[in-house]
Amino acid sequence: MGGATIVYLVPYAMLTPQVVVRLGEAGASATAVSVCGLAPFVLILTMSPITPKIMQRLGLKATQLLGLTVAALALMATALLMLVGSVSLSAYVAFSALLGIAAAFTWTATEASIATRAPPDRIGSYSAIYQTGLSVSLAVGPFLPALFQMTDICLVVTTAVLMGLALALALASLPRQSKPSTVSTHAPAGRVLWRAAVMVLAVALVGGWFEVGLNAMLPYVALDIGVSSQSAAMLVGVLATGALLSQLPIFFLSDKLSTNALYRSCAIALFAGALMLAVTNLSSHLLWISAFAFGAGGGALYTLAMIEVARSRNSQPVATLTTLAVSAYTLGGIVGPFSTGVVLDLTGPQHLWIVLGAVPVVILLMTFTSLSNQQKEH
Repeated sequence: MGGATIVYLVPYAMLTPQVVVRLGEAGASATAVSVCGLAPFVLILTMSPITPKIMQRLGLKATQLLGLTVAALALMATALLMLVGSVSLSAYVAFSALLGIAAAFTWTATEASIATRAPPDRIGSYSAIYQTGLSVSLAVGPFLPALFQMTDICLVVTTAVLMGLALALALASLPRQSKPSTVSTHAPAGRVLWRAAVMVLAVALVGGWFEVGLNAMLPYVALDIGVSSQSAAMLVGVLATGALLSQLPIFFLSDKLSTNALYRSCAIALFAGALMLAVTNLSSHLLWISAFAFGAGGGALYTLAMIEVARSRNSQPVATLTTLAVSAYTLGGIVGPFSTGVVLDLTGPQHLWIVLGAVPVVILLMTFTSLSNQQKEH
């Protein structure tokens, strides 16, 4: 299941910054562009009440296949819009929203599958391996058009090939089970331990804010300070590269160190990225360092959140908690581009670092007051 989701994210990551740059060059405001960036996450959040029920009814693999089918339609439509030279914000937003419906099924079903099947003593490493695959996709996608000098027709063909591969992988996995694999929607103890989940949800929200919430806006910031459109689009790849490389320490340390120690490390990385953003007037290259730090901190936080979901599978309903964590991550993906767009329109990029620097400080403070300080179970 993970392989199909990983492949599908490549065309998603490839097209998203291209759309942002095209709209930005056409004169769309930062706030307007942010709507295109947050639309998928609004739909993921909207779908969250019914996603666990769909997973329970269809099974995890069929739910993933449904999501991939919708994603293929939305991504092909987006690529075709670019082929005909459209700069219609409403059209791009509509297909971005459709991608949100696809993601609600695909991402949640895959995450729930890992949470229920990973061996208890390898939960951290299994989650890190999957998140590494996702990060590779998100890192590779934005660089493809520049590296291969892709024309719009090449974007269409590449999208079609990759989505065909993702659907083939999903279809190939279906016959291997005699009945749908499902996950429980009820806690063994009869209730969800909401207090224990608060930190996980907060961490997932901040992870989404930085890892995907800035995808639409960092290229816009770059254009605003004079970076070329091609380099601006590749900033999304730099952010994803940071998320990718952050999975390596998680692979080795998540099953050994306390959760809060890892949370704090991520918060420090995010704050350092905000400080780099504050001094981009000295050199535009500092924006690349900032993007890398945002990706590393945000990507690691989301992985840690999903590790905690898996560790709590004996005391909390996996389908429900997975959906909640994905929804929190999604909410971060909504708040991130919207808040960034508003700040950019009101004050310009010079004050953006203050907003982005305040968010990880909140997480840092929460780690000192949270009851959660879990370590590897022996």
